[in-house]
Amino acid sequence: MPTPALAFLPSAARSTPCEPRKSIPGVACGSSPVLRARPAWHRTDAKALLAGGMLWGLGAAAASTSSGSRRKRCDCSVRKASSSADECSAKDYIMREELLVFSVPNNKYCSDAIRALKKEGYNPTIVECETGTPMRLEIGGIFGTMHLPKVFIKGNFVGSCNDGGMGGVLPNLENGKIQELMSGKANNSIAGFYNDFSALIEENLEGEIKIYMKGRSKQHLTKAEGQRKETKGDTVTGEVEFEDEKQTFTFEFDGTNLKWSNETTWVKTPYTPK
Repeated sequence: MPTPALAFLPSAARSTPCEPRKSIPGVACGSSPVLRARPAWHRTDAKALLAGGMLWGLGAAAASTSSGSRRKRCDCSVRKASSSADECSAKDYIMREELLVFSVPNNKYCSDAIRALKKEGYNPTIVECETGTPMRLEIGGIFGTMHLPKVFIKGNFVGSCNDGGMGGVLPNLENGKIQELMSGKANNSIAGFYNDFSALIEENLEGEIKIYMKGRSKQHLTKAEGQRKETKGDTVTGEVEFEDEKQTFTFEFDGTNLKWSNETTWVKTPYTPK
């Protein structure tokens, strides 16, 4: 089983501090903040052009953990979205926004997911990622697909509109899981990012688990599939098979640490609001 690592990330890759958002005429306060990422050809700095050409886009995601990359969270009553939103990496948004939707304009599934969240009284931060933007490419590198929406709650990958992640927005609104995550009561969801974005784990409503991981010497995503077996309190047990090795490993998850039968431990990336 490959061990998650960040050796594949370029050491020179660094993200710039996120700029405070400026007012935009015509954006009404009280609505969800909508951030629009610009295509790479609109950007002139060398680092931005490099980011636009990186299909995986993970260098910026991992480097954004430095203190200089912290951005101030958007409060619509104080600040409004700006076109500089793509100065932040996807990870900046995922780990610092309580309820986040990566979206694209004029998409039925994006609109349905956002509408359903607002109907329940939630005010998501919406990041619109047009085709060709560095952030859209980064999302493609993390998930293996650039299909949107992608919805996160406190760092947990909820999924798309009807599927993916923890099963999707609409099913998890219906079963109360989103309400639990927003209230802080759900502690046994293993869906999220581990070892600083080396691994992404999805778990649907039936307890079926999918893992996407880029290993130390891999130039492609290593995948695994498996099943949750048992939940006792905040501890989850199960097993998955990694497709490259054709080996099955059992795991135990305590809310933070994912401990494997080969004595490897993955740590879930914590949600740290700003």
